[in-house]
Order: sequence, then C-alpha cells, then structure tokens
Amino acid sequence: FHYIGHGVNSHGEDCLIGTAGEATTIKTIQKLIEGLNADKNFLLIDACREYTGNRHQLNEGHDSDYEPAVDKNFTMVYGAPRGWKAPDMPDVTLTCCIAEHLRSKKSIKVNEIQKTLKKIWDRKQERVKYHVDVEIKGSQDIEFP
Repeated sequence: FHYIGHGVNSHGEDCLIGTAGEATTIKTIQKLIEGLNADKNFLLIDACREYTGNRHQLNEGHDSDYEPAVDKNFTMVYGAPRGWKAPDMPDVTLTCCIAEHLRSKKSIKVNEIQKTLKKIWDRKQERVKYHVDVEIKGSQDIEFP
C-alpha cells in the first residue's frame, strides 16, 4: 500500500487525510490489509505525522486497541517520524527515495530499509533535516520489495 498526500497524528493516532478532510487511521488500513492474508505487507506512507490534538474526528470503525498480528509481517515506512512534517520539495520525498531504490533492482531485508533509504535521502538534501521512520511488526528476514 502506497500513500502520498496529507496526514496527521490526531487523538494519538496516525491518520491519512482524504480529499474531503476526513481522517482514516493507519490502524484501520492495517486491519483491512491484514484480512487479505498476504505473506508480507508494506505500507509506504509519504505524509506528515504532525500532532494536531483532537482536531480531526477519527473514522467510523476505528479500533484503538487493534495491533497487527506478528505473523502478518507488516512493515510501515513513513516519510516523517511521529510528530513531524514530511518534506514537500521536488525530489526530496520518501516516494522519490523509494523509486530510486526500486530502480536499483536490489532486494533488501526489511531491517535494512531505514538505513538504505536514509542514505539516499541524506544525499538528496542540501542539509540533512528529514529522515525516514520504519516500524517492523513480524519477521526481520522478509525482503523488500
């Protein structure tokens, strides 16, 4: 799953913001994807995660207690750490870094994603300000892509 757009952290939950301004939590998306029963799941989220307090109402059906099952092998790659804005500059986004890595046609273990993308992102920035944030729930031996 790849998303590039607006995001926030509202009510302590990371959310994607739709075109009508509605917030959908990452947990809701994970829960939907978990039902697909894939061997490995990647969520690539190129969006801000800045704190907005409780300004956005969370989507209907949000389950704050939900945690993905470890055997579902979720790897979440965020374009900003929690509480930060993501960059909005040409060629300096998470999506640009992922595209550059994919052009290399090299598979990497999920526990190397952060280091690999950080190296690409640092090279793209005039002064290093932004960095990728990776959360792995499951096997560290899964390969990306």
